[in-house]
Amino acid sequence: SKARSMDSQRYGRKVRQAERDISKSKSDLEKFESELRHLVGPKVPNNATNFAPRLPQSSEKDDSTGNPEKTNKKEKDLRDKIEKARTTIENCEKRLEGYKVELVERKNLEAREDALTENLRKWCSMVKREVLSPMTKEDAEKSRPGD
Repeated sequence: SKARSMDSQRYGRKVRQAERDISKSKSDLEKFESELRHLVGPKVPNNATNFAPRLPQSSEKDDSTGNPEKTNKKEKDLRDKIEKARTTIENCEKRLEGYKVELVERKNLEAREDALTENLRKWCSMVKREVLSPMTKEDAEKSRPGD
């Protein structure tokens, strides 16, 4: 019982950690996509990594630096961050799937153990009665290993 509760707690911690990682990565992804839309323009598709970069016009300048090359570098950095966030989300979801499989296996094992509980209890009682504390001296001698 105690071992099962410890397993359940450990499983719960792993699942909650994976869910927190997914949540954080999704918020980061939204933030990076928003920054990219602000930098590139309003029409950034959902799959921002396949979007061709917009070439700045000669009269356009970056808000902070005034340098179009730095704008392209920022855009590339944002696209890299977006791709990394998507990869992290995919990995966390795969990890969660693995945890779900582990949960099913653990539940099946616990069900098998529960089904055998009565037989184990009888066996332990028999061992105690015949080996550990037999009723008579003759029973004790019979249960001792042979020479």
